[in-house]
Amino acid sequence: MKRIIQLIFNFFGYKVMRYQSIRTHYNPEELIDYLSYNKQPLIFDVGANAGQSIEIYKKLFPESIIHSFEPNSYELNKLLIKYKDNNKIILNNYAVGEKEEENIEFNINVKSGNSSFYNVTKNTTWLKKRAETYGVEPDEYTAKKIIVKKITLDNYSEKKK
Repeated sequence: MKRIIQLIFNFFGYKVMRYQSIRTHYNPEELIDYLSYNKQPLIFDVGANAGQSIEIYKKLFPESIIHSFEPNSYELNKLLIKYKDNNKIILNNYAVGEKEEENIEFNINVKSGNSSFYNVTKNTTWLKKRAETYGVEPDEYTAKKIIVKKITLDNYSEKKK
């Protein structure tokens, strides 16, 4: 199980090594140990999108409790239907950030997994390739902008106990 968790970290671009951060005292090896032996880990899935991570977490940790956050209500509604009978997946229509904000603009891009608070940078190779892949002009890659609520995980955790 430890090896699988390490592979997941690597897949998402995280190198697992022994260190301790001054700010958080976070040690990835301890997290891997915790996830390997905890039968019901509590997982925060920030940016749920279409639920790709939920699927992975549920396969690895069937008894896990997942608090998932997705500001795009279109994507969230699909997840609400899919997981309506699963009380161990808590879906939230919020963005998550460093500080809470009531009304913040969120860019919904043609590839919803690339949606962001940040505007796409014009005239970049990345934007041109993505736009071409999805059959749109670069100026149309951001399909729309919506207003969302942004929360912090600290405040959410405190409210939910």
